[in-house]
Amino acid sequence: MAFKVLTNSEEGLSKACRQCVKGQEMVLFITGVCPEKCYYCPVSEERLRHDVMYANERKLKSPEDFEGAIREAKEMRALGCGIMGGEPLVVVDRVCTFIRALKQAFGKDFYIHLYTFGRYATKENLMKLEEAGLDEIRFHLFEDFGLKRERILPALETKMRVGVEIPCSTDKEKEIFELMDFIKAHSGISFVNLNELEFSESNFDGMKVHGHVQAHENTYAVKGSKELGQRIMQYVGNAFTVHFCTTHAKNTVQLGNRLKRRANTIKRPFEHVNAEGLMEKIVIEGPFENVLKDILNAHKERVYFNEPVQRLETNLHTAKKIMKKYAELGLKAARVLEFPTSDPWDFEKVPLEILRA
Repeated sequence: MAFKVLTNSEEGLSKACRQCVKGQEMVLFITGVCPEKCYYCPVSEERLRHDVMYANERKLKSPEDFEGAIREAKEMRALGCGIMGGEPLVVVDRVCTFIRALKQAFGKDFYIHLYTFGRYATKENLMKLEEAGLDEIRFHLFEDFGLKRERILPALETKMRVGVEIPCSTDKEKEIFELMDFIKAHSGISFVNLNELEFSESNFDGMKVHGHVQAHENTYAVKGSKELGQRIMQYVGNAFTVHFCTTHAKNTVQLGNRLKRRANTIKRPFEHVNAEGLMEKIVIEGPFENVLKDILNAHKERVYFNEPVQRLETNLHTAKKIMKKYAELGLKAARVLEFPTSDPWDFEKVPLEILRA
């Protein structure tokens, strides 16, 4: 079944949103440092307030690890990049350097957007971003709407596409509608993205304190958030584009499509990519004693030795041959579903007793 985007104008959707839902966009977490203290922040404890960097799930070695970011973008065949944090503009020079590196590697059509609270969106910093080649800037205007919404105005003087992205929180309904009125009065603001508010491991306590509850027991989505988003779209009408991003879109559609793109790029001949973007394969664990080299030579591209976890990876047909020939070694086989990230991990591992000789 095709996924339907919740918006009042599909034509007005940001290019970044179109790429994101198709899994074509790399996520560049530029820093976890952030001066804000939002109770709903979903960023993990390993990242929040730490100056660490990730390209998707790949941890970058340093603020100069352009090669790692470019490699990740190539492995998922990215057409664009979203820069986030933390607050990216606390390291604005780092941001600009990465924008230039990505544009140089993939060309001017590689679409890059950035999220900011706006505290550091000064004219000087905005000029730096524009000169570096940033295509789009999104302002997270949530707490103290009346004070923060003015931060967006200097960006309207640039050539960058300007939008607003906020969580659709039921305890801020009045303020959100007032923000919509503010945006109506400033035609340079291209769009509003409303994110379905959701629980995470890091924000659970804060969300409960503010009275939020789950929409139902099988979701992280907050009760009432989607309904509020629908009311906002009705209120805005055709004045400007409003896109409501559901937890399903973020955590299932977007992630699944991104994993599939990456998996289909990096997969070996014996590996299969399933509908969820996970890599299916058969693994064989030792002891291999002195036969490992013989196995690899005999089966060549049909077998791969995963050195970090010390196991053979192959397909079912080849696994049967290996298990039969080297039965006396006591080898163990399993069917694995693997997350195809830069640091892959087994989502599911089922022993295959049928392969035991």
